[in-house]
Amino acid sequence: MATPRLFRLKSQVAPAVSGPVATELPFARIWVDTGVFHLDAPYDYEVPAKYSDLVTTGIRVGSIWKPRS
Repeated sequence: MATPRLFRLKSQVAPAVSGPVATELPFARIWVDTGVFHLDAPYDYEVPAKYSDLVTTGIRVGSIWKPRS
């Protein structure tokens, strides 16, 4: 039987937001609720100013996860 080993995950830096950033609550910490253990961590996103009035603490958001191409 093969010996299990840990995954090696790569970190990736996203490009900066092209427009103005929200002045109130400029960052959102997102928790991904999946059964995949290596995604069970908080992710921080910068909130664009156009979504400033929609962002509040405790709201549900959608996050798209696509395979890299």
